[in-house]
Amino acid sequence: AGWMTPPLTEGQLVSREFADRLVTHDPYIFEQDFWDRPPYKQFRADQISMWHHKLGRFFELGTLYTVLAGMLNMLVIYDAWAGPMHPFVKQEKSTVNPDEESNDGTAA
Repeated sequence: AGWMTPPLTEGQLVSREFADRLVTHDPYIFEQDFWDRPPYKQFRADQISMWHHKLGRFFELGTLYTVLAGMLNMLVIYDAWAGPMHPFVKQEKSTVNPDEESNDGTAA
């Protein structure tokens, strides 16, 4: 089992080599957790539940930090695409006629 391997779900088929590696390296996974479905082995448990049992509240904290990091990444991507966000400034329409402005402000 690698460090970046996604969790196994119930009923997932894995190769025999991967199942043997999980049994030897993960203390919470046993040989009885797999059904023999040649040429594969089928996982009978839920690895996320095992992680909850093993890590306790730290699993939830890790999930929270991961979600927050993803949201911040979305803001960074938006900032790179659209530039910094500025408040919208309304421009007032000029009520003065452009012909009147050219007369140096004197009325006829």
